[in-house]
Amino acid sequence: MCGVAAVLLGDPKNATAAVGLYESLFYLQHRGQDAAGISVCHGGRVCQCKAQSMAQTVFSHFADANALIKDLPGWCGIAHLRYPTAGTLSASEAQPFYINSPYGMSMSVNGNLINSDHLRKFLDTEARRHVNSDSDSELLDANGIRPLCLGSRPSQTLEGAKDYFLASESIALRQLSFTDIYHLLPGEAVFLEKGGIPHFRQIVERRSYTPDAFEFVYFSRPNSIVDGISVHRSRQNMGAKLANKLRETLGEKDIREIDVDPDLAKKSRDWLKGLKGSDWTKGLEPDEHQRGLKGA
Repeated sequence: MCGVAAVLLGDPKNATAAVGLYESLFYLQHRGQDAAGISVCHGGRVCQCKAQSMAQTVFSHFADANALIKDLPGWCGIAHLRYPTAGTLSASEAQPFYINSPYGMSMSVNGNLINSDHLRKFLDTEARRHVNSDSDSELLDANGIRPLCLGSRPSQTLEGAKDYFLASESIALRQLSFTDIYHLLPGEAVFLEKGGIPHFRQIVERRSYTPDAFEFVYFSRPNSIVDGISVHRSRQNMGAKLANKLRETLGEKDIREIDVDPDLAKKSRDWLKGLKGSDWTKGLEPDEHQRGLKGA
């Protein structure tokens, strides 16, 4: 579970890509708190800033937007927030990753590879490439199904051109005034070229729609739309179905206590309030922006 973002400005002379990427990290901060980073490109040069910690801390040395643009000038770029499910807690795992061969490439990943050991062996013995990381994220995952959406808006500096922005959740696009939001399908890729329009390609055979339920139950912000589905509404519906299931299973028996797990059930629990004899308790206390819980 991580947060990713990418931008391509319609005006190649506009070097402010880092500003939008920086702002998007705050709308996606809940997706990862271990590390944050931004990588931008301008005039064939790649500049990046990344480190362990939350976005506000990583970029705190920039006094304002002008300082950010001065150190990270670019008309296109990517950003990442890390929630480690593989690898170690170290600065070397912070993304985006950059490699200078072939061609020079920056990459951010949201997901895990199930065949990473096999790919590492191939890179080591046949491709003669050293993987300098404990994370599987230095290997390309061509079949990820984590949420990703694309939006557009008119360029603010070049008439007739469009800016394009991709992010893990639609909330980041809407807050940055991007519209016409499209949710990429599993195995689908979008290619953005300077001065062109997005090109979509199914690079992996499409399988049945099997999203990670955790996105709807807990991970995504309630005011996001994931794969065209309202996260807020889905949690309400799950609460309604759970209430019906409890009624079917328990009949008219009193429910003495309902223990609410941090924030994930806020929308769902409202649908359980009508259950006979139920009292509310809070057995777990969330630690905001952290992976663990404070205690019971």
